[in-house]
Amino acid sequence: MEKIWRTGVPLEDYADTKPCHGVLTGFNEAFLIDTSTRDALLSADPKCELIIKPYLRGQNVKRWHVPWAGQGMIFARRRIDIDSYPSVLAHLENFRESLGPRPRDWTGDPKAWKGRKPGSYRWFEIQNSIEYRS
Repeated sequence: MEKIWRTGVPLEDYADTKPCHGVLTGFNEAFLIDTSTRDALLSADPKCELIIKPYLRGQNVKRWHVPWAGQGMIFARRRIDIDSYPSVLAHLENFRESLGPRPRDWTGDPKAWKGRKPGSYRWFEIQNSIEYRS
């Protein structure tokens, strides 16, 4: 390990950029989909392909290759017009109770809230804004 630290180049220096954290959906069960779900959503509404992105988990990256696990992410970023993607909207409706952001003025036990953390996102949007993602 010492030899690597002495002779290696940090990724940040090699790539000339700071690494970013991954996308935080707040509820992966709704936003991460398998191939059959992706195919069903696309079959019902082909234009939803614009917001369904291939999804790669860091733990899937191998030394010399990245095996495709067939996963996708519904990339419903802030200010999306979700009504333009009816099949995705119908899919997310199945999880609506778990997707709602907790109101900031909610006085109950935070652990009793069935939805996601407080925030300015709408129930169908990914939890954290991803400004570096185009």
